[in-house]
Amino acid sequence: MSIILDKQEFKVPVEEGDVVVAGTDGLFDNLFAEDIVDMVFPTTYIGKFPYWLAELIAKDAKMTSHDKLYASPFSLGAEMFGFSHCGGKPDNITVLVAYINGLTPKGDDSHFICEEDDVFGVADGVGSWAKKGIDAGKYARELMTNCVMTVQNEPKGFIHPLSVLEKAYSNTKSEGSSTACIVALTNDNCLHFANVGDSGFVVIRGDSVIYGSPIQQRKFNCPFQLGNHAHNDEPSSAFEFKVPVEEGDVVVAGTDGLFDNLFAEDIVDMVFPTTYIGKFPYWLAELIAKDAKMTSQDKLYASPFSLGAEMSGFSHCGGKPDDITVLVAYIVSSRES
Repeated sequence: MSIILDKQEFKVPVEEGDVVVAGTDGLFDNLFAEDIVDMVFPTTYIGKFPYWLAELIAKDAKMTSHDKLYASPFSLGAEMFGFSHCGGKPDNITVLVAYINGLTPKGDDSHFICEEDDVFGVADGVGSWAKKGIDAGKYARELMTNCVMTVQNEPKGFIHPLSVLEKAYSNTKSEGSSTACIVALTNDNCLHFANVGDSGFVVIRGDSVIYGSPIQQRKFNCPFQLGNHAHNDEPSSAFEFKVPVEEGDVVVAGTDGLFDNLFAEDIVDMVFPTTYIGKFPYWLAELIAKDAKMTSQDKLYASPFSLGAEMSGFSHCGGKPDDITVLVAYIVSSRES
């Protein structure tokens, strides 16, 4: 006995600026390609928001799937094959959106999100490695990839961030070094985290920050860092803690490119108004990142970095140009998730 598989494989040439929308049949049974273009095309003038756009398309597909009078792709397909079906097709719907970018550097930052496991992490490769001809972001990217592989072998709700970091660290062999912050939502309704260096997060409840992770640095602008060299730190140096959270809290995590350029109050000012209109984590993360980038280039701005420099006896005016990574997570009930 044998199994015969019918496989079709193609290559499609693309160019910078193209937008790729992928999905299951729940998408294409309910929306025509023209419907998807009508949602994608206007957004190309305002920026790249892949996650927000994917959610927008998925919601539209879901709405049409429940419309019993809509002449959907599925109903037209049924008619072509001699069947009768009116309206959309209720189904599970998955949508992914990707933008084709030019050949740009990958940067020093990295991150991961294991949404099903309620775990995420950020890392910032130490830029000084570039002076030695080493890709400063390679260590951070490998570390985060190894974190994902470790998380996938752990039981949801019982993931131990420090253990994840230890295992990922032991498997990371690239040259370089990196800060790291791993955060997991555990079954006791706490954010359990392990942090090495100056990446971190804040927890926002209403219009206030109820917790901000502390940074670790030996001196100003010299954070603790994981690496494979004699003077680097190990996961045993991590600051580990648990923060009780409740439904409605918003978690904003990032590398130092975020927290060197925006005060916690600045982040709250962007997060708090959005809590009344819905949950858009990817759009909000991009909004915060763009604001941090703008202030990083303002040479007159009294930034957290410039104030920190002054407190340490250094002179620095304005923001701090740097790679910026921002993650946003909402604490929701198990029913909503």
